[in-house]
Amino acid sequence: MKVRMEGVAIGRKVDVSLHGSYEELLRTLARMFPSPNEGAGADVEGEAAAQDGERRRGRGHHPSVVTYEDGEGDWLLVGDVPWE
Repeated sequence: MKVRMEGVAIGRKVDVSLHGSYEELLRTLARMFPSPNEGAGADVEGEAAAQDGERRRGRGHHPSVVTYEDGEGDWLLVGDVPWE
């Protein structure tokens, strides 16, 4: 599927079938779109940020919102529908 981050000019592609859960997908997205304040160790820091975000997500403090457009053109939050 094609993914993009609002404010970033270049989109990317990700093979969702290679992921077993939303948490794995979120870690991949964090590595693909590191925050601007991350330095040379973006992969490690990006993964740590994704893990931290996952922990905070349950408390409603996730640093970003991941959405997708379904076949009918509606925008849904990732995680609202079971992974399967």
